[in-house]
Amino acid sequence: VVRFLVDTGAGTVALTEDDAKAAGLEVSPAKFTVIGEGPSGIVRGRFVLLDKLAVASFAPADVKGAVVEGASVSLLGQPFLDQLDEIVIRKDVMILRYS
Repeated sequence: VVRFLVDTGAGTVALTEDDAKAAGLEVSPAKFTVIGEGPSGIVRGRFVLLDKLAVASFAPADVKGAVVEGASVSLLGQPFLDQLDEIVIRKDVMILRYS
């Protein structure tokens, strides 16, 4: 089980190194390269393809993601969210709808 922060502004599903290990992904910092740039500067990591990423009973296959070096939280970004039918935000509640 991986806990994600839902981030509608994230262009990828980003996994911490620990969460990637827990999900059974290979984490080898020697294979990390520059994969982007964030508010704190250069972002290093490795792009991955997630065979299955499930939230409740919604489980799309082959979701693009990245293992991010030094990340403190895993982010559930657009490659997953784009596959939902609807995202509704009302005050302090976010509803993810799918069919």
